Amino acid sequence: MRIIFCIVILWIGMVLSIPIGGKPALRRSVVVSQPDGSTLCVVRTGNAHCNDVFTEDGYLLQYDETLGYVYAEVDRDASLTASGVVAHDAHCRKVDEMEYLKGYDADAISEALAYKYQEYERGLTVSGATRGMGLYSDAFPRKGEQKGLVILAEFQDVKFNSKTREDSKVDTYSYFHDMLNKPGFDMFGSNGSARDWFVENSGGIFIPTFDVFGPIELSNTMEYYGSNNAAGMDRRGADMVIEACKKLDAEIDFSEYDRDGDGYVDNVYIFYAGLGEADSNESDSLWPCNWTLTQAGKRPFTLDGVRIDRFAYSNETYDDLRRPDGIGTFVHEFSHVLGLPDLYPTATYSSKRDTPLTPWEYSVMDYGSYNDNGLTPPNYSAYERYALDWLVPSEIEEGENEIENIEESNRAIILRTSKDSEYYLLENRQLKGWDKALPAAGMLAWHVDYVPLVFSGNKVNNDKQHQHVELVKANGATDGRHNTLQYLKGFPFPGSSNTVSFGYATIPSLRQWDGASLGVELSGIRIEDGIVRFSAEISESSGITSIDADDHDMETGAAEVEVYDLSGRRWQMKDISSVPGLYIIREGSSVRKIVITMK
Repeated sequence: MRIIFCIVILWIGMVLSIPIGGKPALRRSVVVSQPDGSTLCVVRTGNAHCNDVFTEDGYLLQYDETLGYVYAEVDRDASLTASGVVAHDAHCRKVDEMEYLKGYDADAISEALAYKYQEYERGLTVSGATRGMGLYSDAFPRKGEQKGLVILAEFQDVKFNSKTREDSKVDTYSYFHDMLNKPGFDMFGSNGSARDWFVENSGGIFIPTFDVFGPIELSNTMEYYGSNNAAGMDRRGADMVIEACKKLDAEIDFSEYDRDGDGYVDNVYIFYAGLGEADSNESDSLWPCNWTLTQAGKRPFTLDGVRIDRFAYSNETYDDLRRPDGIGTFVHEFSHVLGLPDLYPTATYSSKRDTPLTPWEYSVMDYGSYNDNGLTPPNYSAYERYALDWLVPSEIEEGENEIENIEESNRAIILRTSKDSEYYLLENRQLKGWDKALPAAGMLAWHVDYVPLVFSGNKVNNDKQHQHVELVKANGATDGRHNTLQYLKGFPFPGSSNTVSFGYATIPSLRQWDGASLGVELSGIRIEDGIVRFSAEISESSGITSIDADDHDMETGAAEVEVYDLSGRRWQMKDISSVPGLYIIREGSSVRKIVITMK
């Protein structure tokens, strides 16, 4: 198969989304062979639950079992259907095909896409419960020593190692056990194991061990489980999970994997043999995802006294190099298991201009799972660590500030707004360790606006005008036209654009989403010996007084003092001295804000 790499990805249709996590499509053109002997460059968009296939110049395609990829059209019921006209690349189209495309109704296609996904979305329910601001699920314990259940499964027609190059074949059990657990795992140039990645990114707070079982042989072909329904989703991915668990019931004590004691197995993770649909052109494969049996229309079932509902799965083989996949996909999908949402757009758009410009390679919850061909996913950002309760950010200080590399320090600085749910996080990322494959080093600024329904629906960065976990682009890049490496290198401060200031009147600007100033101006942003340094000017209009609880007596002894946090809960003055945060202090007729910081 000939592979064409392409930076550009075209998004067609209305802004649509499905609130379940999955690995993003590999953003490139892929050459497929048509039954008539021709080849066609196609572009796949979306994720496991929201994906479509287009020509490189933007025509929506449908797959016909006899003809191959044909142009989509809308029938009398306003539903998408296959036209019967075989699609070709623009330079290969003949007169009759070009005449047909003159009648291509892009507006009708967009409306039909919208209807298709809305109909599917009505059948989904997602819990909005969250233990951490910025999470969308609460399924897996995130602290201490934990056990994860992993099953290796192959099909009647696709076996482990069958899609890998001869020089990349491995002992399946040993490879996946070591890839998940072995300290310093380095096969195929890996930077470490999944356990290494999570332990290092949590600062030792989360210490997982992944118990691997199998391989087992499933009773049907890959196509049986992975062929797509009308919405472009795997038909029987959930059936694969159910069958795999039941086949191993005698070997696995499933009750050991209910670590939080809620009566449910925390998660079942499956590696299936062969390629994945997200990074290949095999539409009959499965698309890596994180989901539940309930959401897939199945009933949870009981083994060993606990119910099984939550699952995730991903593929064995990395398509480009035809070797076993690295930890990138697993880290992305297991991050969903931990509760993190996707940071790439989980929707489709009418053009690149309309497409939100998201973090791309700077986050494993966006395109970072592909960094270094899937071998070296980037470190969790300050937002991801903060959401998982693995990082307590420092408060900004008047004058000089410095931030060490987050991989080594697990440190970030928070800039608060007038809203408890909206804030900025500043971090230092360097081209070393897990971050060695980032586009560039420097200070990353994340603008977080936590809205529970947006996060629980996994629609975090679908609005170009208001991303909810926005990576501020120091170079001012604004939309999907700016997703090339040249622009990505300009995202950090000072970066390739040499942006050394960040404040109310700069571009980009440091403001709340409602346009209000934070009362903070940053200048002299620079990197010295791998450390980010800058000067901060905090104006009186910010209404914030920084108090170090170790150095100040918090009891005034004067008028009655009332203390409230930003949720409206009342505190005793003596209690807040050990709880960092932003508080409202009412003392007689005087009202002020203070920030409690700890050394």
